[in-house]
Amino acid sequence: MTNENTYTIEQIKVSPININTEDHESIKHTISKLADGPIKGETEIEVFKIFASALERRFGAEISTLRKLATT
Repeated sequence: MTNENTYTIEQIKVSPININTEDHESIKHTISKLADGPIKGETEIEVFKIFASALERRFGAEISTLRKLATT
């Protein structure tokens, strides 16, 4: 049995640092799509990990900083 709750990811600002305008809009859209809607989890940290993992898979990156934050 789990104690899952429903959480939503707050809007995330994406700053265009050395990213052209077209790529910036695409990145912003992708992140918004991944964060859209409710996500179920036992804690906010669990939901954060789910979201961070989705970002990693989509962008082919390792978000080690986010993982460290989520485990503290």
